[in-house]
Amino acid sequence: MGVVLYAPATALNAVTGTDLWTAVMSTGAVCIFYSTVGGIKAGLWADSLQAVVIVGSLIAIIVKGTIDVGGVDEVIRRGLEGNRIYFTEINPDPRITYSVWTMLFGNSFLQLGLYTNQMIAQRLLACGSKKKAQQ
Repeated sequence: MGVVLYAPATALNAVTGTDLWTAVMSTGAVCIFYSTVGGIKAGLWADSLQAVVIVGSLIAIIVKGTIDVGGVDEVIRRGLEGNRIYFTEINPDPRITYSVWTMLFGNSFLQLGLYTNQMIAQRLLACGSKKKAQQ
């Protein structure tokens, strides 16, 4: 949680020039006030908005990067030249870093760890129904 508080405070410090610890304290105060007044509903809305911003930013970066290098064909060409595209590696050897199997099984276990922590479970349980949690 320290990083969650420190990262926006660092950005605030860089943009406004305020003292770093003042930015940390003010960021913490705003978050505490927002969560206290809004409760779990405020947290859910903040998480939803954050997800939209992250996905939108990712799409914008991919589109901008693809345009900058000269299009999708150029991205694929560079990936093939640099041996960075591993869609066809089906060797079941677990020592191979990137293969179809490591992506399927390794990423599945990674995602289980990311989406089954206390914070996610608490937010899903606070939704009240399975349908609301799925939304």
